[in-house]
Amino acid sequence: MRRIRSDPRAGFSLFLTAVILAGCASSQPSRFYQLNPMPNQTTPVSHLSASHNIVLAIGPLRIPDYLDRPQIVTRSGKNELKLSEFGLWAGSL
Repeated sequence: MRRIRSDPRAGFSLFLTAVILAGCASSQPSRFYQLNPMPNQTTPVSHLSASHNIVLAIGPLRIPDYLDRPQIVTRSGKNELKLSEFGLWAGSL
């Protein structure tokens, strides 16, 4: 019968590989956020007069490239942005 010898370096290498893989296996869960419209706040018709004809128009919007990403971007300083790797938008902006 043949006897197998174990090399201590091989055992240590296997242990080290298992520890490294276990550290990479766990991560913080992602959180998804969505923007919702504000509740409709209407002014009673009795308070409006013909002289208050107000028109509000919003033209085409362009989202800067540094904000057009799935991660939530917040400003942490005057010239510094912080990306949340686990806080993501649930849909496109």
